[in-house]
Amino acid sequence: MGTNVDELLAYETPKVVRIKDRMLGMLKYTFMLVIFCYVFVYTLAYKGSHFQLDQLSGVARLQLQHPTMRCNPMDKACRANYSSLEQLPYCKQYTGKNASAVVHKCQFSDALDLLIPVDAGNLIPSFIETYDQLPSCKPNAKNKFKCDNKYEFVDEDGNAQTGPGRAKPKSQYFVADIEDFTLLIDHSFRVETGSLEYDDYQMQGYWLDCSSKSEKTETQILLNTTQLAKLMGTVAPDCEKKPIMCMHKDCKNLGMIMSPRRRMRKTEGKRHKRLTNWGSQTGRSLLQQSMSTVGSLHGSARLEVDTSEALELEDELEQTGISDMHGRRPSPDVYSLPGGDVLSMRTLYAMAGLNLDDWRYDESSKANKTTRQRGSVLVVNIHYNNLKPWTLFRPLDPPEYTISVTRRPVEKYKAMRAIEGKGKTREIKVAYGTLVIVQSSGTIGVFRMIHMLIVVSTSLGLMAVASVLTDLLAMYLLPMREEYGKAKYQETADFHEMFEKREAEGAM
Repeated sequence: MGTNVDELLAYETPKVVRIKDRMLGMLKYTFMLVIFCYVFVYTLAYKGSHFQLDQLSGVARLQLQHPTMRCNPMDKACRANYSSLEQLPYCKQYTGKNASAVVHKCQFSDALDLLIPVDAGNLIPSFIETYDQLPSCKPNAKNKFKCDNKYEFVDEDGNAQTGPGRAKPKSQYFVADIEDFTLLIDHSFRVETGSLEYDDYQMQGYWLDCSSKSEKTETQILLNTTQLAKLMGTVAPDCEKKPIMCMHKDCKNLGMIMSPRRRMRKTEGKRHKRLTNWGSQTGRSLLQQSMSTVGSLHGSARLEVDTSEALELEDELEQTGISDMHGRRPSPDVYSLPGGDVLSMRTLYAMAGLNLDDWRYDESSKANKTTRQRGSVLVVNIHYNNLKPWTLFRPLDPPEYTISVTRRPVEKYKAMRAIEGKGKTREIKVAYGTLVIVQSSGTIGVFRMIHMLIVVSTSLGLMAVASVLTDLLAMYLLPMREEYGKAKYQETADFHEMFEKREAEGAM
């Protein structure tokens, strides 16, 4: 066929050639340096990819509390601290000039009235409708033991509502001061191998303040929040990562971030112990002066505390809520207490960039409806992590966590309950509000020598890529590629012809 079989079946064997060209040498070592920095410096040393990642499962408990005068609602002397209905723009009782787009009568409720366990979370109502119903049918021989409806809607006078359309509610009202209710989230996690488990009490936490997103359109908010879970290792573009202030007695021992005023109270308490040992009027005067300074930093005119016992009592009272020393409205922060992390509903909405008084036109009802009236869904994600940059052998112990809140695109969210009333009457309660779902995520890095050796040995194979890239450039792109090819590939004589020639000469 005219094909040289020796050419077709030629054997190739590696050959080491030292090409004396500084350009090729610099290219190879540059590639090696880049690969080394990426694999060993960035991937292993900085990101900690040599740690084996264990999956975790977390649990969480929610507890709602209405505003109080810095006391526990279970105490007999505890008093609520609701805002006046005349100061709430969404209430009909409002007397100001900046009323909300939609107003209704408002009623006060406590936490036990509101929190409804539903689906995978808890519903916190902000708008409630009630209907009255009476039994409308009892199966018997006259109706052939068949009923069209078991109950029928009745008006306030007990008369059946007739005609088409939706039943008329007996009452409609907004839940007053829902933004100032506080939510406690008690959470913990355990890795699947069982080698690590922690409660929030032992870990330093952070939260993402995304209140700036409330100024954006709903479409922009959804685009941002859908990507938020991917950004837990960093800070989302529109969010600020803030520490959760520790406010329990073991904060200092656990190395947690404490609120400035709590640190100051501890300092003043120690100073008091020293001053009281003086036994002099001068010492007491200095103590009162220093405590007055603390009071001014709290924004109060006077702080009536002059004993260490009172300071300890104030610390205990601080654990009952997140309002300030004089029962003012809660601050928009998140605090760590012995029972869990506490934040106001106002803070929860701000973290998701949600405003309950945002409104839009509803085609079905031909009226404006606010988020307070329609309801919404918020997902609270608790992301645990024990790896920080430049962690080589010992991950964070205990780990840290970050709380973020994202919205879900829903038209409305409600829950319906039937409550048996007096006599034969039953009440239907339709609650619209915010469904709060708590989810856990994250991976916990564990140092295991076998896993690290596998990762390092696999990464070393990438160093050979430097030679491959250099060969490709030398053979196909650089100006001296023909000379490089001749130096790299050496073609020998046809050994089969040489053998035949040798045999022929031997025969002669």
